[in-house]
Amino acid sequence: MVFFHALVLSCLFFLLFIHLNRQKIKEEKESNIVIEEQNEKIKTIIYGDEITSKKITKLKDIISEENDITIECFIFDINFFESSKNNIKIITLKVTDYTDSMHVKIFLKDNNEYKTLSKELKQSSWVKIKGFVKNDQYSKDLVISARDINNIASKDEIRLDLEEEKRVELHTHTFMSQMDGLVDVKKLIKQAKKWGHKAIAITDHNSCQAYPDAYHEANDIKVIYGVEISMIDDTINVVKNEKDYPFLTTTFVVFDLETTGLNANLNDQIIEIGAVKICNGEIIDTYSTLIDPMCPLSSTITKITGITDKMLKGEKQESDVIVEFKKWIDDLPVVAHNAKFDISFIESAYQKYNLGKFNNTIIDTLELSRVLDPNEKKHSLSAIVKRYDVLFDVDS
Repeated sequence: MVFFHALVLSCLFFLLFIHLNRQKIKEEKESNIVIEEQNEKIKTIIYGDEITSKKITKLKDIISEENDITIECFIFDINFFESSKNNIKIITLKVTDYTDSMHVKIFLKDNNEYKTLSKELKQSSWVKIKGFVKNDQYSKDLVISARDINNIASKDEIRLDLEEEKRVELHTHTFMSQMDGLVDVKKLIKQAKKWGHKAIAITDHNSCQAYPDAYHEANDIKVIYGVEISMIDDTINVVKNEKDYPFLTTTFVVFDLETTGLNANLNDQIIEIGAVKICNGEIIDTYSTLIDPMCPLSSTITKITGITDKMLKGEKQESDVIVEFKKWIDDLPVVAHNAKFDISFIESAYQKYNLGKFNNTIIDTLELSRVLDPNEKKHSLSAIVKRYDVLFDVDS
């Protein structure tokens, strides 16, 4: 019986020991949880106190000064400034919530606090900030002055590619594409890897500068090296309808037109032709005539050309003059300043009056001037006359 009692007593003692031990373990666990929560709270608070405000303001809605405001934002850049005059230290956060972006400033005097905060604040992290909005005299803009800053979980949406058959992007631009790309090629390739893509093509505008970084990042993914090249017409149109002529002995026709407007294909007509034939630097023949367009001139054309309706009344019509002019120039090379304009009216007249195609060689002195004097800004007739000291009498 004594043995039985001793056995029961030992069992009770053992159970009591287990119970007390469990209670101790429970208390230790609860104590550890409290400590962990306190530590987590300390880690959450970067500057100031814990932010309990539930009202979050979007950056796009900040349009004036406010005394109390709370935002949740992403830090994409941090600037540090220490004044040597008044011992003030300023940390400027560049933040965004993807509705807008702003500057957040923290003003400090304590050197230790400044060093600690400089380490705690991390670029590319999400934070909750409480403070006030004011017009900053240095930034010349609205700036948030921070009272409290807390770490928060990232609010970036994680995009997944769950398709069984992965796509391959054949048209990507990095920030090497001026005005058309914002992404670092390394980040671009990393993202393609995360989505399980097997290849990606880099096609920057007129640039291969992303290639080295793409090459070094291209593990487990194929990089297709491409480029978007801008094709430009770099030919110099000084001469059109080229033919071989002995320059010194060939006769050239130098001519100029006045018209009723600027567009040969919108019923504008020629109202004056003035031309000379030159051989060996000498004028050997001239052609000059006014043309009656059978319609009144605009005041603008009269002002530009000095030609009035009265001057044109009773003159030959365009159909007769163009036949006469075609015969006069024959197949000689022609010279004009800004020849595209004058030739467009000649070609239009040839077409209107069934005179065939204008095949004469054309020399444009405007383009010639641009080639000979590429550093000059002006290439008008008056500018060229002045540049080469050509005697020019307007009234002759």
